[in-house]
Amino acid sequence: MAIKKIKIKKYIVTFILIFLYSFSFATKTKMPVAADRFYPGDINELNKMLDNYFQNVNLKDENRGELTGIIVPHAGYIFSAQTAAYAYSVIRQQYDYVIVIGTSHYSGKYGLQTCLYDEFKVPNGAIKSDVKLIKKLLSQSKIIHDFQYAFLQEHSVEVQLPFIIRKITNAKLIPFVVSDISIEDAKKAASVIYDELKDKKVLVVISTDLSHYPDYNTAVKADKQVIDAVITLNSEIIKSKCEGLVLEYIKNGLETAACGEKAIIAGIEIMKKFGTDEAKNLKYSNSGDIPNYGDKSRVVGYAAVAFYNKGEKNMQNKKLDINLSEETKAKMLKIARDAIKEFIKTGKIKKIDEKEAIFKEKYGLFVTLKIKGELRGCIGITEPIYTLNEALPQIACSSAFNDPRFPPVKEQELKDINIEISILSKPEKVKSADEIVMGKHGVIVKKGGRGGLFLPQVAEETGWSKEEFLSNLCMHKAGLPPGAWKEKDTELYIFTVYNFSEK
Repeated sequence: MAIKKIKIKKYIVTFILIFLYSFSFATKTKMPVAADRFYPGDINELNKMLDNYFQNVNLKDENRGELTGIIVPHAGYIFSAQTAAYAYSVIRQQYDYVIVIGTSHYSGKYGLQTCLYDEFKVPNGAIKSDVKLIKKLLSQSKIIHDFQYAFLQEHSVEVQLPFIIRKITNAKLIPFVVSDISIEDAKKAASVIYDELKDKKVLVVISTDLSHYPDYNTAVKADKQVIDAVITLNSEIIKSKCEGLVLEYIKNGLETAACGEKAIIAGIEIMKKFGTDEAKNLKYSNSGDIPNYGDKSRVVGYAAVAFYNKGEKNMQNKKLDINLSEETKAKMLKIARDAIKEFIKTGKIKKIDEKEAIFKEKYGLFVTLKIKGELRGCIGITEPIYTLNEALPQIACSSAFNDPRFPPVKEQELKDINIEISILSKPEKVKSADEIVMGKHGVIVKKGGRGGLFLPQVAEETGWSKEEFLSNLCMHKAGLPPGAWKEKDTELYIFTVYNFSEK
């Protein structure tokens, strides 16, 4: 009889546990875990704090195009929320979806991690997720994973929600956290996400802090370089810069240049799918700036960055309307190589008369020669004064035989040479270096009869900050002092390129 009672009790306990477990998942509401730790748990105190942060934002009112995303920090509000408010303050429209991509602090799982909660609650409200859509993304990508564990104690997504709820109504949330993802896989995931949301208005919120634990001055230097890299919208530059800075400043206590480096890369790849073509730094600070709290010997960096789709009508001549087939690219590269071969044999420049329309158009043009990644020659023209039929053989030969930095190319070198062709947009004068987007714009500097040019690829290959890029341009290409680009009588021009190579 006693044994029977024990069995009945066990069944009852088991039933209760199953019922409670099922009920907890039936509601599928993600309750806050960062309230009263990272931000106030009291709704009145939280709203008052948000009001103060937005009132203290001081930004010029300017129309830069459609806002497609922001970078915001995710530290405790007392340290970083004022900086975050700068980014959230530029939200002036409603969205169908908000994608929040945060640093994963508790899971090292590869790829984008998401979850199937119906909604996320915070003290000032709740935001619903689109579970049906998330399931669709999961079914279409092996890089996106349902991993609820990663969100149980995670704050990087949650701390953004009070701001999002304040600024956007009725949008649905798609939450992600990420610890590690390759650039290639980030692009693949971005394509899947874009395919499902391309007809919707989407805002991407990247939740990341910058430098961790160097001294104040090191943080300012390192964080500026990371922000410059982010503004290029080039994932390779961002990755290279973040890794390089840790090696450079590890002796100064720098443990990471951006805890959400992978979130930045994934977020930017998604934004680019939605037409993002410009980024602007709105605010920088670090924990050492906070009165009574900040320890300047060991700080964390914070940035507010906004991303825009300016659209063709606002881009003037900054984007080339060229899309060549692989066959046409191969043809151009063969023409360049054949011209060099012909000149070695005969000393004459081969003439061409291709009938395809692109060859009859006038463009600026550069031909770059490399051997095992090292420069072997680079010559070009910036203004569209010759057709490609006229310019391509001539410029190819000039790069091979007339670059004053190198001896003429010899026949035995041809097998090792890689040829790259860069077709240029018409250069456009800018008012200041602030308009230059690293990795996107080539730059021409002119002053007092001297001038020089860097192609956009130089930024990608060197990983230079904008200041390093412009200083090297002045010194090594124009023969000017390194700081000449800052002077009022110096002229700066920008252009974009359509480039391709043999390898």
